[in-house]
Amino acid sequence: MIRRFILASLACSAALAATTAAQGQTSRQTALPVPRFEPGPCAVTMSAVPRPVQCGTLVVAETRTPQASARAARRQQASQRTVAIPVVIVKATAPDPKPDPVIFLHGGPGGSVVANVPFLFDDSRVVRPPGAPPLPAFVTEDRDWIFFDQRGAGLGQPRLDCGEVQLTDSGLVSDADVALTDACHQRLAAAGIDLSQYNAQAVAADVADMRRVLGFDRFNLFGVSYGSRIAFAIQRYAPQGLRAAIHDAPYPPEAKGTQDLPVLVAREVREVLAKCEADAACRARFGGLEPRLTAAAAAWAASPKVVDGKTYTVEDLASFLLDATYSWAGTRSLPATLTAILDGDMTALDAYMADRSSYDEGQNLTHFCKEELPFENEAAMRAAAGDDPLARAIVTTAARYFQACRAWQVGPADPREIEPVRSDVPTLMIASQIDAGCPVDNVVGSVRFLSRGTVIEVPNATHGISRRSACVRGMIHRFLAEPTATVDRSCIATEHATLPFILD
Repeated sequence: MIRRFILASLACSAALAATTAAQGQTSRQTALPVPRFEPGPCAVTMSAVPRPVQCGTLVVAETRTPQASARAARRQQASQRTVAIPVVIVKATAPDPKPDPVIFLHGGPGGSVVANVPFLFDDSRVVRPPGAPPLPAFVTEDRDWIFFDQRGAGLGQPRLDCGEVQLTDSGLVSDADVALTDACHQRLAAAGIDLSQYNAQAVAADVADMRRVLGFDRFNLFGVSYGSRIAFAIQRYAPQGLRAAIHDAPYPPEAKGTQDLPVLVAREVREVLAKCEADAACRARFGGLEPRLTAAAAAWAASPKVVDGKTYTVEDLASFLLDATYSWAGTRSLPATLTAILDGDMTALDAYMADRSSYDEGQNLTHFCKEELPFENEAAMRAAAGDDPLARAIVTTAARYFQACRAWQVGPADPREIEPVRSDVPTLMIASQIDAGCPVDNVVGSVRFLSRGTVIEVPNATHGISRRSACVRGMIHRFLAEPTATVDRSCIATEHATLPFILD
């Protein structure tokens, strides 16, 4: 369910050192005025970034939204509690740099980006099919690009991590994890953290403070996955100075990500398998997979699969399927991988299960339990899944979000969080055809409220397509250069004409 654009983390020792330093800095500096920007060393090494880099910490007040309780407000006034947000500014290198930077918004919620900035300059890690056109740089040279870990996540302080909790893109792995989230909530609250202040509306206020203390009048947004949800919040709550907004894997606030997830996962998996049936080479190797998978899901639901003494539940299988369809390489190899699993080779499933929880779970829940789940319905989710074994396989893990949020107190929901965003800012929304978390369905209605909004659906593409598509990157670069011009999408027909399956 979690909309993500998260890259591999750097060394744990570097992250731990940065976190410890930020924590100490926050406690020492609470008497200084906020907001403020404190230049300083980068939290992790940026030597692989081939451009000048400026690092520092944005220090802002913890209390942001009017929903803060009177008790929390008194505590804030007494302690001047602050949030420390690590910032990396990659400087423009063009001869005539533009004055309006691009602010990048990472996904999650509960993801991060600061530790992974170097990877955005290393396209050798990007999996692409043979013959694909060269990738233009992800980070353009004509503007500064600003990367930061959103409050509560990554290398910032406080960090709302519930380390022992297992949380995947489809929800909480077990009932025990629901109980652990309750214990985590109590632990964080006992530390004095006001959990009602870690959400999209608060991040929008942080970005407004960032603009003031860094001294730029205009700026652009680039939100990917749940970062799109943050970008929409900025367009609603803090649009002053916003020149243009880009949403890769758009996720507008009116979307019902958990309620719709089981049906969407089943739909997207079947879409991939249908594309395999339409591909002669894929069909010859792996034809007839859909009925096999549906039958296996029903069988695993009745009795978990046991291979070499290890038990695999239908929820494990379903979570793997969602993870695979988020991934470009995972989607292209899904027919081969799924055939192996159904034949009893659990190698791919074992690899996924060994490393399937990579979020700061507390930050994830402060968002979902305040701005999403209050507007969704568990009974409607179960009813929509009906008798479909694939959809039902996701229901149990997704339903645990509803259970966790009953005990995860984050203050009352703001009714605006379910309303479409109205904006006159030029907005480019790029949706991938295969994306259960951020489907194109989400933006078909929302674009009506964006007077300068454009939706582009990329066929045969998966979540976060700007990371691997030369066509999409080119469209983004041209949009940043001239946001009011018509977007030329002609390259889609050639680069994304088919889904090139990996058959071996």
